[in-house]
Amino acid sequence: MDELKEQIEGYARCETVLPVMGGQIMNIPGMPARRAMVLKTMDGTLALGITAESAKDIAQALLKAAKEMKKEEKSKTRTTGTSS
Repeated sequence: MDELKEQIEGYARCETVLPVMGGQIMNIPGMPARRAMVLKTMDGTLALGITAESAKDIAQALLKAAKEMKKEEKSKTRTTGTSS
């Protein structure tokens, strides 16, 4: 994904990275073709509207990241003999 070069009117940019503590997908009343992806952080909840296509893209990106993180963790464990 390319970096956003210009601010979109009506949106605030946030450079803070908060750990996700939990999440769920919820129905949006009156919008059967969309769902709300709700993420719980230490700072509160964040709800994002998603479509079937964006849900698929997000799922694929998360699976790829999870595989990479597991691979890096295994590599770290082999090198140090401990896991964090």
